[in-house]
Amino acid sequence: MDCSGFVYFVLKQNGIDDVPRDSSEQLHLAETNGQIRAGCESREDSFEFDNLKPGDLLFWTGTYSIQRDPPITHAMIYLGREKKPACA
Repeated sequence: MDCSGFVYFVLKQNGIDDVPRDSSEQLHLAETNGQIRAGCESREDSFEFDNLKPGDLLFWTGTYSIQRDPPITHAMIYLGREKKPACA
């Protein structure tokens, strides 16, 4: 199972029936539904990550060469940042 297949499977299992199978089409669906925010930062401590919520989808370009429009090559589901307990 590749990355977009995993996103497809998880969303289908959670009652979202109109999920496309490919990452580029998954991005297009999010854009069509008005549920997209563009970001370009890859550092975890970036402000762009501060607005993410568990369950948000993240998309990448450039992980390999592909002829798609848009050239999305990776998709994943954001689970959140690792939380560590505060010391008492």
